[in-house]
Amino acid sequence: IMVYVLYGKIEYLIQKEIDRIIVENNINKVDIIKYDLEQDSLIKILNDANSISLFGDKKIILVYNSFIFTGTTKKSIEQDPTLLEDYLNNINEDSVLIFWVNSEKLDERKKITKLANKNGYVKEHNTVDTVSIVKNLFENYSISLDLIKYLIERVGDNLPLLSLKIEKIKLYKKKKKNITKDDIDNLTCKSFEENNFKLIDAIITKNKTLAYQLYKDGIR
Repeated sequence: IMVYVLYGKIEYLIQKEIDRIIVENNINKVDIIKYDLEQDSLIKILNDANSISLFGDKKIILVYNSFIFTGTTKKSIEQDPTLLEDYLNNINEDSVLIFWVNSEKLDERKKITKLANKNGYVKEHNTVDTVSIVKNLFENYSISLDLIKYLIERVGDNLPLLSLKIEKIKLYKKKKKNITKDDIDNLTCKSFEENNFKLIDAIITKNKTLAYQLYKDGIR
């Protein structure tokens, strides 16, 4: 696959998909070129996509704000979608072209969207299975389903935050690789919302010991 159209409201998942594509294609950082369709002309981007990489066998061209796949028209720079139509019918096998679309849906009536579906890979990122993501992040580690759910309940379902906490736990258990409830309790804190309500109650009731502990949990 040489052309990807990734869209949806969950940016974390789109970035993870891009990371996967980079690893899968064995691309070096110097061979990742970034553009923005609200600032850069499509012809410039496609000219780059048709050129040979100076450093490796293949390069990735990542295009942010790819509004041309949606119904949006009011942007700071006008783009000619027929240029992309031509490219999608004559894709350069030396370039991986990734379009990041900041929208919950694409305009399926557009020819470029139909061609992307036909000749490339289009993927939606509007829903998330947090349990499955956490399970994958704990790859090569032993953790029960109940503890995965406990971790999500404790930390919350903010994926970037969850990812950071999981990396912290994995680093701590690098040798043993079995995750316990004590590990989660010692290395994470309860979600801000739940912790905040309890902290306020502790302050109102003048429970200094509990308030101090909740404050420490909040900054952990």
